[in-house]
Amino acid sequence: MDWIKKNYDQFILALLAVALLGVSAMLVLRAQGFAEQFSGAMSMPSKSKDIGALDIDRIKEAQRQAGAPASWKAETHGNLLFTSERYYISNGVLKSPGTDALHTYSRNGTKIPNKWFIDYNLPLLDKTVPFQDPDGDGFLNENEWFHKTDPTKKDSHPAYHTELFLKQWVKVPFRLKFQAYDGDTTKPATMDFQVNPLDAGARTQFVKIGQDIEGTKFKVMKFEKKERLNDKTGEQQDVSELTVENTETGDSVALILDQIVSSPSQFGKMEYMWPAKKPGEQGQIFDVPRTKDFVLKPEVTLKYKLDAVNDTEAQITGPTGEKIVVKPYPPIHK
Repeated sequence: MDWIKKNYDQFILALLAVALLGVSAMLVLRAQGFAEQFSGAMSMPSKSKDIGALDIDRIKEAQRQAGAPASWKAETHGNLLFTSERYYISNGVLKSPGTDALHTYSRNGTKIPNKWFIDYNLPLLDKTVPFQDPDGDGFLNENEWFHKTDPTKKDSHPAYHTELFLKQWVKVPFRLKFQAYDGDTTKPATMDFQVNPLDAGARTQFVKIGQDIEGTKFKVMKFEKKERLNDKTGEQQDVSELTVENTETGDSVALILDQIVSSPSQFGKMEYMWPAKKPGEQGQIFDVPRTKDFVLKPEVTLKYKLDAVNDTEAQITGPTGEKIVVKPYPPIHK
């Protein structure tokens, strides 16, 4: 112990030398076993064509959740999480929009429920909302409501003929006068008939059965020899009839000898309110002769036919044979 005290520094150096020799020996031993420890990793794997099944259930579940995220559902406040139900003030009273009707259908005065506007996320408190066309299909919101279609989908809209209205029933008089006849009345096909179309230049024409009256839409169809007793003179009076037919409408008119008969041509003056026209705005005006075909945009390949018309309505046959009644545009209700 005395020697250690006297040679302390030498003793420390000796201890360090011994430790160093121990560490060196350990490193040498580990280095010798390195190849043995990694021999498995260095070997070539065996070849195989079999691929293990991949478990993708978790991936599918993640995709499903990403495609259908959780959402807030609430009928009372527009699906808004931190927003209360909407209210408005009417005559100093707080009202719930879903239980009232702020807007009126301008064509018949019926109230449009507020809930309808709310369900389609339309601006209920905007005074012009009934006359807006958010989906751009040419039909106003109020008309989509009336015909139970979706105002937010362009392919959901009323039939186009619902925007057709009768503007006016027009009758244009056309006068004809059967003035005389010549030939054997027992053989009408050989006879000549003198006819004067007074509203087509008043030029007398001589025609036979089966011939057209020039400058008119009429064709001579048949002749009947007729007489009757004249109450004033007591003599037999010639009241023979010449039947003519309107080649456009198929209407027949009996012309009585030496009398003027009027056969008015008729047509409907129509007003088409598509694309969307607000109340008070004028639509497209066009004339349709009775029994004639016409089309409505944008379906210009489909044909409608005006069957009959009067002051109060027009009767139309649609493209599939359906019968349609067209009325005048109704008074505006506010």
